[in-house]
Amino acid sequence: MSEADQREADQQVAAQVTIPVTIHTVHTTQGQEIAIPIGLQPTSDGVTLQQIQQLQQAHQLQQQQLQVAQLQQVDQVQHIQQQVQQINEDAQLDQQQQEAQQQQQLQQQEEAQQQQQIQQQVQQMNEDEQLDQQQQEAQQQQQQPSPAASNGEIMHVSIPVSIHQAGDNNAVLNDSTASLNDSTASLNDSTVSSELSPPKKKSRWAKYTKRYNKKWESEPGLKEWIRRVPGDDTKVSCRYCQNTIRAHHTELKRHSLSAKHKSQAAYVVLPFYMSGRTLARMVMRAVRVTEWGGPEVLQVLADVAIPEPQANQILIKVGAAGVNPVETYIRSGQYANLPSLPWTPGADCAGTVEIVGPSATKFRPGDRVYTYGTDSGTYAEYSLAPEDNVFGLPDQLDFKRGAGLGIPYFTAYRALIQRAHATAGHTVLVHGASGAVGLATVQFAKAYGMTVIGTAGTPEGIELVKKNGAHYVYNHRHEGYMDQVMTATSGEGVDVVIEMLANVNLQKDLEVLAPSGVIAVVGNRGTIEINPRLLMPKESSIVGVMMPKGDKGQKARRTISAAIRAGIESGWIKPPIGKEFPIEGASLAHHEIINGTGALGRIVLVP
Repeated sequence: MSEADQREADQQVAAQVTIPVTIHTVHTTQGQEIAIPIGLQPTSDGVTLQQIQQLQQAHQLQQQQLQVAQLQQVDQVQHIQQQVQQINEDAQLDQQQQEAQQQQQLQQQEEAQQQQQIQQQVQQMNEDEQLDQQQQEAQQQQQQPSPAASNGEIMHVSIPVSIHQAGDNNAVLNDSTASLNDSTASLNDSTVSSELSPPKKKSRWAKYTKRYNKKWESEPGLKEWIRRVPGDDTKVSCRYCQNTIRAHHTELKRHSLSAKHKSQAAYVVLPFYMSGRTLARMVMRAVRVTEWGGPEVLQVLADVAIPEPQANQILIKVGAAGVNPVETYIRSGQYANLPSLPWTPGADCAGTVEIVGPSATKFRPGDRVYTYGTDSGTYAEYSLAPEDNVFGLPDQLDFKRGAGLGIPYFTAYRALIQRAHATAGHTVLVHGASGAVGLATVQFAKAYGMTVIGTAGTPEGIELVKKNGAHYVYNHRHEGYMDQVMTATSGEGVDVVIEMLANVNLQKDLEVLAPSGVIAVVGNRGTIEINPRLLMPKESSIVGVMMPKGDKGQKARRTISAAIRAGIESGWIKPPIGKEFPIEGASLAHHEIINGTGALGRIVLVP
């Protein structure tokens, strides 16, 4: 190798070594200049290239050892920090457990004190009653005739008596006379007078008789509820004082003397104190969904606890429950806001009020009602609903038809009147009129003076839509049926379309819409491509339909419920019932909605 080649190779090796430290230039034996770190500086110039490389390798080894030591120190610090954090968490958990135990002990002490007070009150009342009973027995013994009367003597006893009668009326007879006459004696002028000592102080129960009667008459709900509790061996628990009371008319009346205990919502029937016939009141049959899927996930359980109304809730004994298409979407898991599992389907039902919550004031036990939305579902024997979602059911409708009001009629009115703003003289196309919402829309539109055009998919559906008031009905399974709609309107089109399946029909709706017309979308199961240009020259619009929440929704529901009641009382609102299933047939009802050949009114479940 030439000297020039050797010099070039040395330069390449030196160029590959990059150490971020101060460098020093030395000369090799060949006369080359090499840069090395100052810490590795040789004692003199003229070192060989091999020596320089050895020095560089030693420096790199030193740097690596230093880095390893630093990493070990970091790991040790992190380990110490984790130990400190674990110690702090353990200390905090111990403190929380101690606080919970102290709070539990305080609650137990308070409950024990309350129970002791209640027992003392009950004991005092029992003692008062015993004294009253002893006093009455003594009075009866003193009032009995003496032996002289049995010997034929005439005895007339003048007795001032003070009598207290506990019950609905109080009567005090003072300075009166009671005559005891032997049946075999004759009256004469001789009399024997005797005075009895006045009775002892009135018992506590007698003292509060007037107060009790006033409260009792002001709480007919409690009075009715007590009358309906079956079995004298049943016991109830008071929510306020946790006292256990026998469900007997007299004992519950006595306990209701307390101002806080006068509402039937204060008492809970205890199943472990119930007889066999009463135990069934605490559990119910209900449909439960534990996983999302097909109709087979709808399982009927017979041991579901009956929910208890809180605040302004109302417990309803379900007479019939309506089945809605949206419940099939939720059950399959294909819905935006899924409820938590386990879940009982259903929003609509009709029945009687069983129990009202402490804050509920609109209804009393025994009232006939229907619902628009519930808290616990309606595929069950009992349902819990907010008071604002419960409405009175007129006597003109039975529970099956009442279960057809809720979502169908509220949705129909919301779509037709509040969203599409249809008025008398408008022409309305109900696209899919043989279902529950469609038939409700037909009834509203006909009653409010509109021209109604409906569509259905079967001859039976067409006849049903005509029967409920539609002026024209066409089969939407036939080709060219929209041309018939245009012919019925003399080519002008319809003012309002109530659309039940927008992903199939929305483009057709745009083609038959009159100028300034409105399409109200009630139902949709997918996507569709439309031509928005059809909206522009007609200045028409498409609106969605969904009941709002909050105060706005509450105001809208009040308006709709008033319109529904007026229609029922006038006789033109009669929800048609399509098919009826027992509660065990909920899966069949869902299968009918999904795979049925055509809707024919409301599908209901009867517990």
